[in-house]
Amino acid sequence: MIDEAQLDRDVQTLREQLRASESTDAVTAMRLHAIRRAALEVAGARRHSPRGVVFATAVVLIVVLGAAWIYGRPHPQVDVSSVDALDVLTDDVDSDFYEHLDMYRWLSEPDSTATKDDHV
Repeated sequence: MIDEAQLDRDVQTLREQLRASESTDAVTAMRLHAIRRAALEVAGARRHSPRGVVFATAVVLIVVLGAAWIYGRPHPQVDVSSVDALDVLTDDVDSDFYEHLDMYRWLSEPDSTATKDDHV
C-alpha cells in the first residue's frame, strides 16, 4: 500500500530540488530545451504514424467483413419432409444392402420376366 504521507514528502522534496536547479546557466538551459524538443518530436512521430493507423484500420475491416461473410451466409435447409431419406441416414442397416439396391428394385418389379418356377 502506498504511504500518502511519504509520497507527499517526496513530492515536496522534488519540488524544492527543481526550484533550486532553475538557476542553471544559459548553455545548459539551451541544451535541455533542445533535448526536450527532440524527444517530443520523436514521441509525436511515433504516436501519429499514418501507416500504423491505416494498417490497423485494414486489419479491423478484414476481420469484420470476414466474420460477416462467414456468419452471415444462409445455411442450407434440410428437407425433413422426406422421412425415407432421414431413415436411411439413421438406420442401422448393413451397407451391402445399399450397394445392391438396384438389384433389389429390379427384383421387386412386377413385370419381371423371371418367375418363381424358373429359379427351382
